[in-house]
Amino acid sequence: LVFTRRFAGLGVLLLVVATLLTSWNVNPLYRGVYDLSATATGAAVQKADTGDPGEWIGLGSYETMAILVESGVSSFSGVQTYPSARMWKEIDPTSRFDDEWNRLGHIQWSTGLGDSVVANPSPDVIAVTFDACSTFAQKHVSWVLSDEQDSSSACLQRTSRIAQGALKMSIYRVIPEGGK
Repeated sequence: LVFTRRFAGLGVLLLVVATLLTSWNVNPLYRGVYDLSATATGAAVQKADTGDPGEWIGLGSYETMAILVESGVSSFSGVQTYPSARMWKEIDPTSRFDDEWNRLGHIQWSTGLGDSVVANPSPDVIAVTFDACSTFAQKHVSWVLSDEQDSSSACLQRTSRIAQGALKMSIYRVIPEGGK
């Protein structure tokens, strides 16, 4: 009855009140966003990159990707809304995995051996393997942020280890194969 011409103003007011009551607890402006760049790991990432800027990879969970994105460093980790042909040419020069990476999705890196292998464990996840001694890593990656237990490689040198909540984060420098 309130949505008749005679009571249109009251109807609009009731609709606005109902909208506010049902959405007050989910509004991001009300709740705020946690700034991962202000964490100990975020500060360590920014410090390392300021001293020696380069491309980053986040190995392991989504937290590594989120910290790299929020820290503002140049990274191969993140969410791609549209694939960067230049970036993927560096990762997959022969376009062997074009069907796997040519999509919207989270780019999630994990330790592997040799050239990167790309897979889709779910439609919105682009899972890529990373070997610090691979041609791709040696040419294009300077730093690795990892929460994996064993990120040891002859081509990685740990520069710091940070306790971040329940996770142990490590920052590694990619070094030439054989440590030269």
